[in-house]
Amino acid sequence: MNLGNSQTKMANYKEAENYYQKAYEIFKITSDPKSQDFNRIYSNLGNLYRKTGDYDKSIEYGRKALEIKLLHYKETHPSVPKYYMNIGKALAGKGEIEQGLPYLQKTVELQEKAVGKDHPETGGSYGELANFYADLGRSEEALVLYKKGLAIIEKRLSLTHPYVVGGYNNIGHVYEDMQQYDEALNFYRKAIVKYQNHDFL
Repeated sequence: MNLGNSQTKMANYKEAENYYQKAYEIFKITSDPKSQDFNRIYSNLGNLYRKTGDYDKSIEYGRKALEIKLLHYKETHPSVPKYYMNIGKALAGKGEIEQGLPYLQKTVELQEKAVGKDHPETGGSYGELANFYADLGRSEEALVLYKKGLAIIEKRLSLTHPYVVGGYNNIGHVYEDMQQYDEALNFYRKAIVKYQNHDFL
């Protein structure tokens, strides 16, 4: 399975799928169907198929992974929220943003309980949920969440962290959608300044 993970990171998705399927066949012989082994292989396959655009398979395996995960951990365990997020993103990928929205809302709810409202992971999830609201044309709600997430990232990570660049840019997009062009330009300019000074340059 580790070979599959390595191939996924290198975007060699066909090779990764082959390794995951081989691991799956081995687990069918060696492991209980509700074990963590199956949780991991279903999760990996779900993420792989989301990256390749096979969203129906991604949703199928994502739900299987979540089902097993909840047999071993409470919903408020820090490792659980990402399972909801992955399913939500797959639904959005196939154009079902409204259906994916509750999964992102659940992600935020659980992360607030698991790691706190001021944690960088929660801040990132605010931004992901804001993406959904923005795509649905719910600009005011998107704006509140983008700003909330950005404030956490700046406070807990760095004023020049790469995520900050994306945060300012996203806020600029929302203001542009709301036809508040001066505000949009203001945030776009801030994004450029942050990019020129960000931690990876």
